[in-house]
Amino acid sequence: MALRISAVVPAQLSMSESLEAAKTFEGAGLHRVWITENLFTRGAFALAGAVAAQTSRIRIGIGTVSPYLRHPAILAMEALTVQELSGGRFGLGLGPGALARLASVGQDVRSPLGDTREAFALLRSLLDGQGPSSAEGRFTARGVALEPPDTARHVTPLYAAASGPKMLRLAGAVADGLLLSLLAPRPLIAEAVEAARAGAAEAGRDPDALEVIAYVPVSGSRSEPEAARARACDFLAENVARFVGNSTIEAMLQRSDKMSADDMHRIAEAKRNGEPLGEDVINDDLLREFVVAGDPEECAAAVAEWAALGITEIALAHCGGAAEVPASAEIAGHLARVTGSEEPA
Repeated sequence: MALRISAVVPAQLSMSESLEAAKTFEGAGLHRVWITENLFTRGAFALAGAVAAQTSRIRIGIGTVSPYLRHPAILAMEALTVQELSGGRFGLGLGPGALARLASVGQDVRSPLGDTREAFALLRSLLDGQGPSSAEGRFTARGVALEPPDTARHVTPLYAAASGPKMLRLAGAVADGLLLSLLAPRPLIAEAVEAARAGAAEAGRDPDALEVIAYVPVSGSRSEPEAARARACDFLAENVARFVGNSTIEAMLQRSDKMSADDMHRIAEAKRNGEPLGEDVINDDLLREFVVAGDPEECAAAVAEWAALGITEIALAHCGGAAEVPASAEIAGHLARVTGSEEPA
C-alpha cells in the first residue's frame, strides 16, 4: 500500500484558523485531514462538518472518539451525518479514551477490550445498513436502525486507536485501519504494525489491506529550516515536560533508545526554566526520532524512515501557530509529491 501524506487540524488554532488550515492542506494536495477530540476540549463532529462544508476533495477523519462518551448508536448517527455532508469523504476513529478523564465523568472502564469489540460490531452493523441491530452488554441496543437509511451510498471506514498487544490485535481483527499516537517511538510503531496485522490474519482478513496511520509532528520550512527546527525542539520539550510523572507516557517514550529517563528530566527542566534547547538538551538524533523537521529534503528523508516501519499514512501534526501553517502545508505538499501520493486538485 502506497504511503499517503495527511495532516492533523491543529488543536491550538481558533475555529476560523482551523478551517483555513484545512483548506490550505487541501490546496497542498494532501490525502486527508484528521480532527482530534479530547474530553473537555472541542467536539470533533461539529468541526468535521464545517470542514466538509468548506472543502470539496480532501478526506476527513476523526481520530478518535470514545464509545463511553457517546453510545455507538449515537456515533453512527453523527458519522452518517458527516458522511452525507462530505459526499463520502469521512472516516471515524474509535478508542476507549484516557481512563482518568473518563473516570472524572463517572465512566467506570473495566473491560476496554470487550467493550471496544462490542462497539465496533454495533457501529459496523448500523453504518452498513444491515437492518435493525441489537446488542446486550456495555452498549445495549434493541432493534436500533439509522433513519433515514442512507448507508448504502457510502462506506464509512472505521479506525481503531490502540497501543497494548491485545488491543492492537483487536484493531487488526475489526477495524479498517490502526491509529498510532503522536510521539509513539519507532520501535513501538514497528511492533504495533506487526501485532495489528497478525490480528487481521488471525481473523481471516488480509493483513496487507490494513491501513496504518501514525500521527507525527512536523516543523519544516524551505526558507527558514533552523527556525523550523527550533519550533520542533520546543514542541518536543513542551510535551516531554507535560508528561514527566505520567508513568504510561514515560514508558512509551522510553521505548526509544534515544530517550532515557535522564533525557526526559533534562528536557523538562530546560523547558521549565526557559533554557536554550541546544544539542546538549535535544540532539539531532533525538529530535529525528519523534519529529519531521528541517528543510524539504530532511523532511522527506525522515518520512521515508517512518514509512519503512509499515505505516501507510502519516498524519503530520503542525508545530507552531497559524502563521506557520502555510510553511507546514508547503512541506507536506512536497512530501506528497515525492512519495507519489499527491491528490489532484
